[in-house]
Amino acid sequence: MAKEADALGTAININNLAPELTEYKHFKLKLIGIFAKNREEWVVLDFANVMFNFTIIPFYDTLGPASISYILDNSRISTIVCSE
Repeated sequence: MAKEADALGTAININNLAPELTEYKHFKLKLIGIFAKNREEWVVLDFANVMFNFTIIPFYDTLGPASISYILDNSRISTIVCSE
């Protein structure tokens, strides 16, 4: 799983899918979203987040469209990893 997380994190960095967008208490955050059920791919992305200093923003189908729009507007993330 570490190899998969490293490959995913490297791809996210190379393609600038988690640019530094937000400064919070003197920390620059590289945000990336996830909209998926708990499964192996979720853990791989979470592992990549830790390895590459990304900050994960989870989305849930129970939030509803208004909440998801609100989070997208306020976080300004550019990438969400989704399951089928």
